[in-house]
Amino acid sequence: MSKQLVIVILSVLYIGISLIVGIWFTRRQKNMGEYFLAGKSAGPLVLGIATAAGLMSGWSFIGSPGMAYQYGFGYLTAFAFIPFSSLIPWFLFARKFRILADSHNCMTVPDVISARFNNRTLTLLCSIGTLFGLIAYTCAQFMALGYLLSVIFGLSYEVAVLVGVAIIGVYTVAGGQRGVLWTNVIQGTLMVLASAGVFFFAWIYIGGPGAAYSGMKSIDPQLVTFIGKCPVGWWISYIIVSLLGATAYMSFLPRFFMIRDMKSLRSAPVLTPILTIIMGMLGWSVPFAYLTLQSQGLAPIISEADEVMPSFLMMFTPNMLAGLLMAGALAAIMSTAAVYMNIGAATIVNDLGVRHLNLKFKNPVAVARWATVFFTVVVLLLSLTATEFVMMMGVAAMGVWASTVGAVITFGLYWKGTTKEGAIAGASIGLFFSIVLALMSMYEIYKLPYGIIPGGVGALLSFLTVFVVSLYTKKKPMDEKMEGIVAMPLIAWRL
Repeated sequence: MSKQLVIVILSVLYIGISLIVGIWFTRRQKNMGEYFLAGKSAGPLVLGIATAAGLMSGWSFIGSPGMAYQYGFGYLTAFAFIPFSSLIPWFLFARKFRILADSHNCMTVPDVISARFNNRTLTLLCSIGTLFGLIAYTCAQFMALGYLLSVIFGLSYEVAVLVGVAIIGVYTVAGGQRGVLWTNVIQGTLMVLASAGVFFFAWIYIGGPGAAYSGMKSIDPQLVTFIGKCPVGWWISYIIVSLLGATAYMSFLPRFFMIRDMKSLRSAPVLTPILTIIMGMLGWSVPFAYLTLQSQGLAPIISEADEVMPSFLMMFTPNMLAGLLMAGALAAIMSTAAVYMNIGAATIVNDLGVRHLNLKFKNPVAVARWATVFFTVVVLLLSLTATEFVMMMGVAAMGVWASTVGAVITFGLYWKGTTKEGAIAGASIGLFFSIVLALMSMYEIYKLPYGIIPGGVGALLSFLTVFVVSLYTKKKPMDEKMEGIVAMPLIAWRL
């Protein structure tokens, strides 16, 4: 059986299972709480796997290897902060968000901000920032999906994107967040198996890390330096975005409203970084192996860096392993895309429709489904016209979230002295710098020097502004329940 046929069979099998799971949960969608929060039923194993699967998305299988192929060791040293950053939202917000889901009926991150500050302007700013970030990150997934399906099925990029989005759309629109959670569990398990298998194969195939070091050095000595070929501004700002952006990981925060009980917080946070490390090993081992083979004249130079992973699989891996990883890559992309499509719909319906336009719906689940369709179409159009690398789109999204939401919820839920004026100022400045500079860079109007990521600038300014302005403005009293939540200790699983 040919490699191409094996890949197609395993990919189709995986897609079929995802569709069945999503459609199976269609009948359970009775209200928006069920559709967007999965009935608050997520246990520790589901949470641990689902959050890791949502974090290690299309960029871990497509974008991350592409950056490692370009930048060498520099990407590895920058990526090393990601598993650590995956603990940050668990420590900071898991317990508080779950309590807020009951005490203040919170369903989304802007709901939390509204409950804390009771200010429509601030909530609207954060809703817009959340939505922009969701659009950018989902666009990155659609782009990665297009690259992958074009390799698997021999389709053009445009047709591949349309087909892939249609598949994800069916089970996401139908099954809601419960369907997304359980497809994430299947996807996360597949991603771990595929990542571990290809990681060991890649090193054995080239003869170990020593061969990789020598091969990469022969291509360009700069590839094996501490920051590799990364522009120093990009390397520093990537780490800043990774750490500050962790305060607003949208693959994590909405999941905290779904926690079944507080006992789940004793084990779920431990699973996420462990699984993140396993999945992340793939992102640098394969491109380093490919560069080594390239130095030996066994692999051609790649014109599009994002194609390094599919190219390695098609040229060098055994048939079954290639099929497993291609299915794993599909799982990575589809799991994250589904998460953000659902959250994007929640932002449109709950944060903008219900909260700011005072809309009321006779059939909220139907509205939620149509909102998912609308959000998907908008992102689809962007993914067909965007010129950025997959990784750059994902980093831009994290920067937007850190700039507009991260500082507000971090200070707001841990410092009683945080004022609405400080939060509004921080969110406004962060939103401006992260979005405007990112758009100017994307359309080549203006790029920051030294490869600095716009979101890194926006995040730093947002955190600084919230703190400084709050110091010089008068704080207002909170309700008793919210004051108690703000005073809760830092550790996520301390009950």
